[in-house]
Amino acid sequence: MFRSRLIKGAIALLMMFVIGFFGAWIVQASSGTTADPAAVVQSSGNDTLVGITSPSSASWVNCTANSVAVFSNRIHVRCTQSYSGIRYFAYPTTDAASVARFLSILTSAQVSGHLLQVLYDPADHSGTSYSCASNDCRPIQAVALY
Repeated sequence: MFRSRLIKGAIALLMMFVIGFFGAWIVQASSGTTADPAAVVQSSGNDTLVGITSPSSASWVNCTANSVAVFSNRIHVRCTQSYSGIRYFAYPTTDAASVARFLSILTSAQVSGHLLQVLYDPADHSGTSYSCASNDCRPIQAVALY
């Protein structure tokens, strides 16, 4: 008796799931709702960002992160490649929320081995105020993980 109730309950639960699934699918199909494409896409054939505008003096670079560090006054990532002598990209620790977001992306790039793209201004030496050396480090303006 118990087994038959269990089987009937399982069948009823499965039927509710199937009806709910197909009901939702039919409603979505009849309303014409579709997902919007992402505003930022990677162009085919190379590793540059399309759809993100950056200040005229700033540029995106591809970085394979081989070191991510946290200091009392900054976080930084070290890239295996050098861009006109710039190998480090840093962000001050004054804004905890931004630091957490940047650190999450930077460590994800290092752990996963995925390409990290960094937006920076080659002429910006303001990072010296938080120990980002002017000879090989620049402040991070934005990062993207691919």
